[in-house]
Amino acid sequence: FPGQIPWLPGEIVKLLYLNDAFARHLRRCDAAFAEVVDWSVVQAAQGNVEQSMLERGDVASSILFSVMV
Repeated sequence: FPGQIPWLPGEIVKLLYLNDAFARHLRRCDAAFAEVVDWSVVQAAQGNVEQSMLERGDVASSILFSVMV
């Protein structure tokens, strides 16, 4: 999914603050992923991680999955 992530952090931050249902859903995905990864989907989706981390396939696909489901 390289190239798909740059626009996401801004949009995700907006949705986290403006849409309670989206925020709850993303946090549920974050909790589920926390059982198998050592990083936060929410933090990564908000862009609060190193840029190189967002370029990793496992991170990018997990963010996209969490946003789309």
